[in-house]
Amino acid sequence: MREVRLVMLVFFLQPIPLGAWLARIPEIEATLKLGPARLGLSLLGFPIGTIAALIVGGAVAERFGARGLIMLTFPAFLAAILLPPLAPGVAMLFLALAITGAVMGLLELAMNLEAARVETASGRLIMSTSHGFWSVGLALGTLIGTQFANRGTDPFTAALIVSTVLLLPALAVSRTLPNLPRENGGGGHVFALPSRPAIPICLFVLGVAMTEGALADWAGIFLRDAIGTEIGLTGYGFGIFASAVAFGRFFGDFLKARLGAARLARFCLVCALAGLALLGFVDTLPLSLLAFALLGIGVSTGFPLAVSAISAIDPARVATNVSALGLAALGSFLVGPVLIGFLAEVFGIRPAMMALAPALLGSLVLAHSLKAAKD
Repeated sequence: MREVRLVMLVFFLQPIPLGAWLARIPEIEATLKLGPARLGLSLLGFPIGTIAALIVGGAVAERFGARGLIMLTFPAFLAAILLPPLAPGVAMLFLALAITGAVMGLLELAMNLEAARVETASGRLIMSTSHGFWSVGLALGTLIGTQFANRGTDPFTAALIVSTVLLLPALAVSRTLPNLPRENGGGGHVFALPSRPAIPICLFVLGVAMTEGALADWAGIFLRDAIGTEIGLTGYGFGIFASAVAFGRFFGDFLKARLGAARLARFCLVCALAGLALLGFVDTLPLSLLAFALLGIGVSTGFPLAVSAISAIDPARVATNVSALGLAALGSFLVGPVLIGFLAEVFGIRPAMMALAPALLGSLVLAHSLKAAKD
């Protein structure tokens, strides 16, 4: 139980500074006078840095081990998150976010590897609950960042306070993590090339991550353009979606123990498809929020189930396979909003959202690949 709680504490603490930063992005845009296009270019630095780190993440994790990598990257992440608020313009903001994204990519890879190891060693299902704590930590960080903004605290000072407060807990929990036997890494592979049995699991996560990325960026715009919701209420769209994701993750381990990984994935994906179908014809705010809730529950357990499954199928290539899964998920998360934006420009936001259906159906078809996880 002690090891389980420590892992969940890491998942809770890590996204707090990220959430605090996300809450200040509009202020950074206004301060630097970037505009939407230049801001979007700057923000690309974060996923590019993360992708670059994950490409070699398996080899790095093999070198340091999950626990060792957490000990190195958690304090480094708390330092890196201080860089974006100091950026004077587009180029430096891009670079600062690329550095932050690279460090966070390695940290989250190590966290997932450690959760998989503790899950195996303890005989308890913890992956979904751990990701539930991550969702709660991100929400808490966003609230903290919003409060600092309301009090007039500048972004760098706010980030420094958050990182300073979290530094000692981060160091303490990292050093207290169980010293389990070192996981195998990439089987000699430097780059994140998944083993053949891992490929269906990487493909499974595409529809889940694409939907999550699309809803993060377009839920509010859907309410504004398709439903006619006033601007002050559009934030409820993503709020309900994110809350449903956290709710589903907290019940994910319990349901996996009873239904098995594949059945749980199918149940959730059917919920997601039902929510998407509901978005196709709703014309009121309450029904739209119900659809977002169904979509949130529908994608909530997909990535945690995939991490457990891909960690169990090939002990010789755990780190590399998890890195490849992270690349697949992140790439899809980024493609989703772009796809919706392109289609919305041509057909409108409601038909554009329906384009997520084939991706979710693909994940539903591939749910059987999760049977590799220990049910």
